[in-house]
Amino acid sequence: MKKHQIECEEKFFCTHSSELISFILNDLNFKLKEKLEEQDIYLKDKNNKYIQKNACLRVRKTNNAYLELTRKSAFNHNYQLKKEKNIPFPIQKEERLFSLLNQIGISKYCIVHKQRTIYSKTNGNLTFNVVLDVINQETQFLELEIVSFVVDDKLEEKLQEFIAFFSDFDLKKANINYRDFIINQIKS
Repeated sequence: MKKHQIECEEKFFCTHSSELISFILNDLNFKLKEKLEEQDIYLKDKNNKYIQKNACLRVRKTNNAYLELTRKSAFNHNYQLKKEKNIPFPIQKEERLFSLLNQIGISKYCIVHKQRTIYSKTNGNLTFNVVLDVINQETQFLELEIVSFVVDDKLEEKLQEFIAFFSDFDLKKANINYRDFIINQIKS
């Protein structure tokens, strides 16, 4: 059985400039891992457990070819550090998956359309990711993330050191997740 993945991440509003991309590739020596189109369908239950700040249940469709159900929860009540469990499904089973979810009281909450570019570098048992996201073909985000499959008490400290590498760029912390960002846009 696959272990839970632990993510430590921070999101920023950021322009995806050629200088930023050059810095990621040339100065930090990250490699382009992949470019994706993703559709994240966030889910809610009758108690709204999965739309709290420290929790998430979503179905992610990647390049309209791959489907996975993801559950995230805060690790030790820390919103920056999350435990993640992913369950893959064949894309052909999408309708059946949503039917099953509806039968157990889980429904769609909102949909986030995203173009995602991931740059990655591995150091020991940690993977460092620089993720450039464009949400709904408009708003640009930078996500800095450390991924591990083992508990590391220093992950938050390492994330702050990682973020410090980007101090020359105009990063504005995004104190909102993509799900809430989209809901706020809909309400505006």
